[in-house]
Amino acid sequence: MCKTQFSVKNVGDLALTMKKAFHIAKTGRPGPVLVDIPKDITKQKCKFEYPKEITMRSYSPTLKDIQDK
Repeated sequence: MCKTQFSVKNVGDLALTMKKAFHIAKTGRPGPVLVDIPKDITKQKCKFEYPKEITMRSYSPTLKDIQDK
């Protein structure tokens, strides 16, 4: 069981995917995240640029939202 999973389909998306995966793994209750990197992607080369920031839509309920349910 893991918090979420990603599948890398393009070598150019690898850096952003890894940044998102580590962010989710460390946010809230820490937990494992699966990153599926197919063998053909691991053999490709690309210019690596680790993104400084990421933007992700997430669910952040307020205490009132939780109490109302």
